[in-house]
Amino acid sequence: MVAVAKRARVSRPTVYSYFGNVENLARKVLTREIVGLVDVAYPLPQDSHALCRSLVEIARHARHNEFLIQVLNKSPELLLTYQFQRFGESQEVLIRFIKNVVSRMQRADSSMRGGDPDVIATHIFMVLQSLVLSAQTMSSHIGSEEEWAKELEAMLKGYLCQ
Repeated sequence: MVAVAKRARVSRPTVYSYFGNVENLARKVLTREIVGLVDVAYPLPQDSHALCRSLVEIARHARHNEFLIQVLNKSPELLLTYQFQRFGESQEVLIRFIKNVVSRMQRADSSMRGGDPDVIATHIFMVLQSLVLSAQTMSSHIGSEEEWAKELEAMLKGYLCQ
């Protein structure tokens, strides 16, 4: 917290009054970083195949996000609540984004499968989250990053495209 206060050029009590503790600060930064991944998907994909490519790019950016890598390496316990107990703010934002794109595409793209967009989006998110968070641990089994991306895109196309 001292380093954060110094870099922000504010007093340490100011940082503590706003965030309370380092875990809350880390959660806020993590939320900002994860929600920022949606920017990778713009301009919005126009068909189901482009959606699959956009989702792969979001996952690729998440996989290389410096803050997320640091959390995974140094404080993975920060993620446990969001893996096993409840969705967090950033997860809800990403699911809502995927849901809205899927819903729009179900109306406009005949190659997009039918089904409840919320259920589809949640399943997509769970797959992406799992693949991103386990990529480092499973690196010896998943091949190169290009192979990882190719397999993820094939999985998404198999799930989303008719």
